[in-house]
Amino acid sequence: MPVIIRRRSICKHALSSRWLADPTSTDETMFITPLGEGQTVIGFTITRCQVGPAPCASQDYLLLAATERGLCAVYLGDSEDQLEAELMRTFPAAVRRKSAELSAWANALVNHLKGRQPCLDLPLDVRATAFQWQVWQELRAVPYGSTRSYRDIARALGRPNAVRAVARACAANPVSLVIPCHRVVRTDGSLGGYRWGQKRKQALLAQEKGFFAPTVEKGRQIDTSLYR
Repeated sequence: MPVIIRRRSICKHALSSRWLADPTSTDETMFITPLGEGQTVIGFTITRCQVGPAPCASQDYLLLAATERGLCAVYLGDSEDQLEAELMRTFPAAVRRKSAELSAWANALVNHLKGRQPCLDLPLDVRATAFQWQVWQELRAVPYGSTRSYRDIARALGRPNAVRAVARACAANPVSLVIPCHRVVRTDGSLGGYRWGQKRKQALLAQEKGFFAPTVEKGRQIDTSLYR
């Protein structure tokens, strides 16, 4: 089971969010004992889901994985085999078991994808450097239906030159949707990268923005053409 070691400057956040950090990072870390080592037990479930607004939504698969502390992985993919293989690559030393106990969280995420549950407040058990944690907290503050640029996030953290580092932190996000990294786009309004593919990112934004209607936020137009 992961061991939490609290650093004095951030223990308040550590207790409330239950994050685990990578001890090899050159950035300030918050916790140690990375997930996937030792005899960590990870339960997981895979369900079908709809990504994007009807009637053109894609039919995908959604994987949720959790330790006894909270979610450690949320993946989107084309097949169950693909998602199970990704979980194995991420947590090679963990004991992985299918778990029906995650059905309530799975239902919450499926409803979120349908626009029925915009706010997600699920417990997390993930590892992060201090900088990644700060970025992810900013991402969780981006409202449903809104977007921010990588530069916006960097400025909000008081590190305006850390745009690329913000992008890397977004790419390292292990719990998609719960930490909504799909809501971060480039300064010019183009999508930028997304671990689960640009088409899914566009579909998620289209769902949240109100189907296919192009919208403008702070001068940035979301192009829905990729999703049509």
